[in-house]
Amino acid sequence: MRILILLLLFSLGLTVGLAQQAAPDSEQPQKESSDQLRHKIAMVEYMLSSPVMLQRMQASDDELAKKILARAAVNFLEIEEYFDRGQFLEAEAIIDYVLRDISAASRLFNVSRQTKRKYQISLEQLDSFVLPEWKNLSAVENKFLQGTLVKINALRDEAFSHARLRDYDRAVTLVDQAYRLKSSLIDKLQHEQTIVYDLTFETIDEEYEYLSKRSYHYLELVEHAVAESAVDIQTRKLLDSYIYQSVINLEAAENYESEGRVAEANSALEKSIKQLTWALKILGITF
Repeated sequence: MRILILLLLFSLGLTVGLAQQAAPDSEQPQKESSDQLRHKIAMVEYMLSSPVMLQRMQASDDELAKKILARAAVNFLEIEEYFDRGQFLEAEAIIDYVLRDISAASRLFNVSRQTKRKYQISLEQLDSFVLPEWKNLSAVENKFLQGTLVKINALRDEAFSHARLRDYDRAVTLVDQAYRLKSSLIDKLQHEQTIVYDLTFETIDEEYEYLSKRSYHYLELVEHAVAESAVDIQTRKLLDSYIYQSVINLEAAENYESEGRVAEANSALEKSIKQLTWALKILGITF
């Protein structure tokens, strides 16, 4: 409330009063200093009385930013005393300090807003992550699935509670944990028709050739399935993310192989295949 009162004082004509304090008949250096101060005072008044600044201040939960802004307002009010004494250099030093405080508060308000947006995006990603429907799971697997889903929901609820208190940093951390748990289910729970191959190769070059062909085959399957499937926007975004990451790993593998780093290439190809497998499972396709 104190900040709002001070801001209202600024918008009710403090600058006019200050401008009237400057002596029009003073010496030239003093007049130039006074003119500069009037420009800076007008700038501060505009910034503090701006509807955008008021809205950001009221919507923000950053107490440090509000304290800095309050300090700037108090210091701004004290400038009039220096005008009365003709201490323009001192007044200019204070107005510069006020401008720095306003700039610092504005940056902090931006950080708070960006963190809130990050939480909203993370929550959207979590909720849009569509898990496949597993069938014929063993009792142990089903217990693991249900237990993990309970943990995911608990993390989401806790994140929501922190978000209501505007503790978005903690909320983002919790949502990210929930997302990692959710994504781990696809990797840990095999579909009833999934066949696990335990292949051995005489050389790592043979392994690279096999993994490379398998990666491209999976990529074609995913692209075809996406084109033929009617999925919602959020699911499509998730699929696009998996496809993008798989292509990045595929390109990295080819670069490694061209440099003779075949072991690293194979590792990148395995990541690519894993990501494409997740995409296929989301589309309901298993092997």
